[in-house]
Amino acid sequence: ALMKVSVGGQGPEEQMNDHGTMIPLSGIVKKARYTALFFYSSTCEHCHAQMPTLKTDYDRFHSKGFNVVGIALDVDSADFLTSIKENDIPWKCYSDFIGWGAQPAKDYMVKATPTFYLLDDKMGIVAKPTDAEELGKKLKELLP
Repeated sequence: ALMKVSVGGQGPEEQMNDHGTMIPLSGIVKKARYTALFFYSSTCEHCHAQMPTLKTDYDRFHSKGFNVVGIALDVDSADFLTSIKENDIPWKCYSDFIGWGAQPAKDYMVKATPTFYLLDDKMGIVAKPTDAEELGKKLKELLP
């Protein structure tokens, strides 16, 4: 199962919950050259520590075709909304509000937060950076 979500593989299709409206992940991903999936929890301090670097890279590379999809493994919508506001998150975030039971977390074999995947516009897995800093280095290679 882990091989399915390895670099060079195809990212699983997911239905992203946007406040009750389900949106196919592939429809979001195809709009940018590269999209980082950022699996996080709104109450995770390690996740919050990644956000400043991720925001800097989002600002730097967004106009060159980079996007971020936040996938919150939350159970509480209040924490979710508060985190977006307090961290001034500029990208779209999604959550099913069932924590680790969320299908995207299962399909992408997420074992801890934060977890990153970098997908191309056809859902190909380009990289699995260990953190936002490594993601930024990869983006510098791909989007000079």
